[in-house]
Amino acid sequence: MEKFTSLLHDEIPVISLNSVVGNGNPDSADWQRLADHIDRALSTFTCFFIIDHGIGDELCAKVLQDLSTFFEKPVNEKLIYELKNK
Repeated sequence: MEKFTSLLHDEIPVISLNSVVGNGNPDSADWQRLADHIDRALSTFTCFFIIDHGIGDELCAKVLQDLSTFFEKPVNEKLIYELKNK
C-alpha cells in the first residue's frame, strides 16, 4: 500500500513506489493509484519525495551531489543545458 502523508503546508508528500516496483506484476489499478497520488502531490504541493524506488543509496547520493554542483554554477553555465524544444 502506498504511503501518502497528509499535505500540511510544511510537509513534503511521500509517495512509495512499492506497489509498482516491488510488485512483480502491477495492474492498471496500481498504476492509477500511483498516478492519483502523484497528481494530488503536484497539484497541492508542486513536488513530492519518492521512497521504495529500488535505486541504491550510493547512486542517490551521487545524483544529489551532482545536482548540488550544478545548481552552484552561474546561470550562464547552467543555460548550456537548457532544453530548446519545450
